Amino acid sequence: MNVSLWVQVPDVYGVYQFKVEYNRVGFTRLYSSTQVSVRPFTHLQYERFIECAYPYYASAFSMMVGVFLFSLVFLHHKESPSKTKHKDYLVHFHAFVQRAFIYK
Repeated sequence: MNVSLWVQVPDVYGVYQFKVEYNRVGFTRLYSSTQVSVRPFTHLQYERFIECAYPYYASAFSMMVGVFLFSLVFLHHKESPSKTKHKDYLVHFHAFVQRAFIYK
């Protein structure tokens, strides 16, 4: 005779002991003791991809694609020669610094 019982373990981590003592007149006494440890999953025991996190996966991959496309456009974009202004920014910056920090 094989008897089984499903028991929901507590949510608190620890070591628990399940005991069964059954006494009946005229029959052999039954005694069973089982020790069970309740612990959190290790990082290898979790699911690889969680279904409820698919929107977060999609947003992360869309951001990666967006940054890649933006970098391609930024690196290979050329302005037309008529619209570019040829200024020597270093000279203008140097003049600004001289005007701003003159001590009188």
